Amino acid sequence: MKSIQLIKTGLFIVVLFSILAGCKDEISNTGQVKVTFESVPTNVDITISPVENPGIAIVQSLKIDINGIVTYDLNAGNYILEASGSAFFNNVGFQVKAGQTTSIVYDVHNVGKVQ
Repeated sequence: MKSIQLIKTGLFIVVLFSILAGCKDEISNTGQVKVTFESVPTNVDITISPVENPGIAIVQSLKIDINGIVTYDLNAGNYILEASGSAFFNNVGFQVKAGQTTSIVYDVHNVGKVQ
């Protein structure tokens, strides 16, 4: 009787270790976009839309911090960033890759480029 209980306990432990060994870290499908303004504007709204359907905004009215930087997590894919405010800012197309940060820098003339 004790040997059957010992075998059951042993099998339980083997199965438990097998399950735990099979667990892997989940692969993230998200990345990040970081937008930096060299000349910090006082009022700028940032909108992000997918390239496939630019009429539908995924993110609206992102605000920059006092250093002129905003970061946002997005799913991997292709996007268009539109910055609007009292000055003219060009739209920037960019790609987000899983686990990576895409940097967009607007220079002192408000021209944005992917770095």
